[in-house]
Formats: sequence, structure tokens, C-alpha cells
Amino acid sequence: MNLRKVIIHIKFGILLIAVNILFGAQVVSAQQLFSIEGIGKAMPDTDMIYLSYKKDGKLIIDSAKVKNNRFRFTGKIGNFPLTATLTRNRNPTHHYSSRNESKNIFLESGKIVLKIPNTLSNAVLSGTDLNRTLQLKNERLFRINNDLSAIKDPYYFNVEELKDSLLVKRNQRMIDSVYFKIIEQELDFAKEFPDSYVSLDIVNKASKMTKLIAKTELVFNGLSERLKAIPDANIAKSNIQRKNKIQIGSQAPLFEMKNIQGNTIQLSSYKGQFVLIDFWASWCRPCREEHPNLIEINRLYSKNNFAILSISIDHKEDDWKKAVKDDNLTWTQLSDLKAVDGEVYNQYGITTLPSNFLIDQNGKIVAKDLKGEELKRKIYELVEGI
Repeated sequence: MNLRKVIIHIKFGILLIAVNILFGAQVVSAQQLFSIEGIGKAMPDTDMIYLSYKKDGKLIIDSAKVKNNRFRFTGKIGNFPLTATLTRNRNPTHHYSSRNESKNIFLESGKIVLKIPNTLSNAVLSGTDLNRTLQLKNERLFRINNDLSAIKDPYYFNVEELKDSLLVKRNQRMIDSVYFKIIEQELDFAKEFPDSYVSLDIVNKASKMTKLIAKTELVFNGLSERLKAIPDANIAKSNIQRKNKIQIGSQAPLFEMKNIQGNTIQLSSYKGQFVLIDFWASWCRPCREEHPNLIEINRLYSKNNFAILSISIDHKEDDWKKAVKDDNLTWTQLSDLKAVDGEVYNQYGITTLPSNFLIDQNGKIVAKDLKGEELKRKIYELVEGI
């Protein structure tokens, strides 16, 4: 082999080594190690703690036994933090309830520490930057979260309490009001910490809510360029774009879809009527809880040039039809059984359920995502011409 070929082989070998070093560095950098340590005298050795999070689109469930009032998890994540939940003595895939002891955390490189004074839900977070910031947010919202906890959710009402329709409506109205206040305060927190992944997580969740979309967009625009450049920022970007797709005052997009009897229904045939387009699903608890209100609205106004078109975001026809029957929904029921891949679902920019659009006699959208008494009042104003 002549000298020229030797030099070429040496250069090629050096290049391969450089590439392997670079590739190896990228692989190493893509795997960040995390550990979680929980400490609390209130946890006996019989306790089991579950860690749940999504990684690469897959749900990961890990578990650890408490020993000597401590539990520990270790694992690996990619380049970006992950939201996760710790649950005490309840596997989240089998038993989920808002009453369960649980704690939301961020998985990131480093040691995450939870000091547990009495319940897992009251654990104090420390150890890593994001979890310290999350703890600060929790402390800021402690009082208002307590206000929410003090209101009994109608979902947990006993038979006698459920008979009191005024009590059910009052509690649900109070819960909705406090919940919106919590989201607003979280958005204020995100505005204060524009370079924290905690803030991006807040904005991602808030971007599903029509009522606060204007404020959410302002806060999102104020986030650091670093945050807005990472993949998870696409959640908020997409939701904001979808929510702004159809504005109050714009014409409702026309569509046609088969009803529960298999007949094709066209929105255009309702011109001259007031129409409520309601998006729901059989598996959506808040949707099902709103049905008694829609039943009452239908009873009051169905003969007053007003109609409801309910569009189910279901995959399974049997689940859809059973829910319609169980909830005694007598107005027009539509579905293409394509769930979130449905054309109309995407045409109307839906990001969360339930969602609705109130349309006037000229096909113009006059209100979006109203519930309960607020929806009832708006329909009354339209129908009665007040």
C-alpha cells in the first residue's frame, strides 16, 4: 500500500472514530437519569406507591414498596422533562378517583425528593429545579385549591343528595367557578416564570379551554424562545390555532352526518332556526353530567324554533347508542364513529369535551362552550329576542 493510500485510510479511520464519539455522545445525552425518594412517617411498610407517566407515547407504570417509611424509584428519560403522577395504594390503571392520594411531579435529571407530612397529596417537593418551581406554584395556589376541595363534587353525592337538583347545580356551578380561577392564577404564575417547563405545562393544559384562550395565547407568546422551540410547545400552538379557527361572529361551517337511525342530516336544513351543536362522547363524564341540563333546555325550547344537534366523538356504535338510551336523549343524535379523526370534529377545531356552538337563525356563531345556567340564559335571550 503506497503512502497516499495509507494517509487516506488513517483519515477515514479518524473520521469513523469522530463519528462514533459524536453519535455515542448524542445517545448518552438522550438518556437522562432520574431518581425519586419519598420520606414520610405516615407511610407504613404495607404501602405501595405507583409511578405513572407517558414516554414515547406509551404509558409507563412502575411501583415501589414502602420500607422504613421510604420509597424510591429510578429511571431514564429523554432530552425533555416528563409530567408524572405518584399514587398511593391505588394502581392508576385499575382504580382512579380524585379522592386517591396522589402527587404530580416532573421527571428530570437528578434526585427528586418528597417529604410527606401526612398524606402523599400534601408532599413537599424539592431536589430538582422544576419540582422546586412546581412546589412554589402549589404553595401559591394552596388556599384556592383548598376552596375547591371543600366543595363536594356531585359525582360523590349519595342517592338523597342527587334528588336535590338545586344542590347538584349549585355545587357544580361553584366547582366550575373555582376551577376557572385556579387556571387563571396558574397562567399568572406562568407569566412570572416564562422560562420554566412548569409554565409550558400550565399553558398546554389551559389551551384546551375556550373561555381562557385569549389569556392563554398571551401567556404562551410571552414564554421564552427556548421553551417555544421544544416539541411539547406544539400542543399549545395547535390548540390555540384550533380554538381561534372558528370565532364568535363567524359562519358555522356546514356539514352533513348520519343520525342514530342511519339517515343523513345536513346543518343547512336548519337555516332559520337557533341551533346548539353539542360535541360529546359516551366516555366523557362532564358531557354526561351536562345532559340533564340539555334535556331541560330541549323541553323548554324545542317548540320555539330551536334545535339541538349532538355529535358523538365515539368509536364504538354500541357505546354511543347505549349512552343515548341511558341518558334519555330524545333530540337529533349524530356520529361518524371516527372519534377525534372525524371531519366535523376537526372542522370545528375541538380540543376538549364537552364543547358546543350556539348558532343563530342566519347560521352565525353567537356563543361557544357555555354550560349550565349560563347556556340556559343565553338560549332564553336568543329565543325570546331579549
